[in-house]
Amino acid sequence: MAEASQSVDSIARKTLTNILNAVEKVGQNTIADACEVDNSTITGDKAKFWPRFAKTLAVAGLKVVPADARCYAPATIEPLLALAKQRMAQLENISQLEWDE
Repeated sequence: MAEASQSVDSIARKTLTNILNAVEKVGQNTIADACEVDNSTITGDKAKFWPRFAKTLAVAGLKVVPADARCYAPATIEPLLALAKQRMAQLENISQLEWDE
């Protein structure tokens, strides 16, 4: 399903899931220490504020992605994808990918 056609609530749920997964990966204590708050503050924020923040991001047309992710405009990727599909459609077996030396 294209992201543009997804509901705000669906996008907000995905955003919140990404945030919670990242916090779990880094560790809630690490987050609390970096924010200079008690661990219980992070616990409360996760339940009370983060779902609303995720929805705010969704309504604003923003999304959460990993810091090492690279985003490209569809206009950049579509021609490359078309070329790749065209070449892959021409392949009949794996030996056609080998280079002659």
